[in-house]
Amino acid sequence: MKNIMLSISFFLFMQGISLSMPGIPGGVVGSHDTLILDGGNGNVNFRKCYVKVVKVKGNVLGAVWTKRTEELCGEIDTIYEAKWQRVREGDELEYNQLLETKADGMVKIELYDGTVLMLGNKTKVVMNYDFCTNFTIKVFLGRIWGKVKTVIFPAMHEVICNDRYACNQGGVRGTEYTYEVTEDPPDSVCIFKVYEGKVEMTPRQNANLDESDTAGNELKKLTGDLMAGKITSEEFEAGMEKYMQHLNELKDAMKSLMVEPGYRGISSRTKMWIEPIEQNDDRWWENW
Repeated sequence: MKNIMLSISFFLFMQGISLSMPGIPGGVVGSHDTLILDGGNGNVNFRKCYVKVVKVKGNVLGAVWTKRTEELCGEIDTIYEAKWQRVREGDELEYNQLLETKADGMVKIELYDGTVLMLGNKTKVVMNYDFCTNFTIKVFLGRIWGKVKTVIFPAMHEVICNDRYACNQGGVRGTEYTYEVTEDPPDSVCIFKVYEGKVEMTPRQNANLDESDTAGNELKKLTGDLMAGKITSEEFEAGMEKYMQHLNELKDAMKSLMVEPGYRGISSRTKMWIEPIEQNDDRWWENW
């Protein structure tokens, strides 16, 4: 069976050279700011793992690679610039930057390994390619569709819902999915639908840290109150029963869930669950 790993993540994955673009934390730059790299007379290994725009509808904004030649020290050099601008068909996009579709916008992109992704309208994502192997797309808001073509283990295809939940796929061809983030954090609800393949939703080790800290503080206070004579032994036992119930809920939230084709995995702030894809499912990507 085809397998995908879905895990919870609290960590930002944006690493390396990065521009702060409108819509993502860390500052805002103007539309004329650029990231400039010397192509070294056409040697552009840094662009090997490209993201190519296949199709565009409406208003879509992103960091687009442009090139120009310039005479430096008597030699002609090729200069590549990543500019924040409107995206057009045939453009190549820079990683670690915001890609945003407006209310009338949609975009279809192709990755280095042949994977195809489509962003619906009102969608914000940031993509990253780690050594041309591990691809990550972080969905801030909106919805995406993907058809994965990766076949080389241990290549990964990871989708992150804000900083809490992720879908990891290792070296599986032909997996088809949609991923939707319905609300802004911290109230985000992330819906991962599987149309082909098999998905294992697995929380990472650091998941639910806030909830774990809360449970630990509950036990500490309960014990302290008993020692200080503020509560009776009966009240302590009732409190312990409530604490154990909370602990069991956290343990359940850390269990893996398997999502079969025709089902969807849903992640809220504190839990994950599985249910059938609705009969009136909106297959929005097929209409474009």
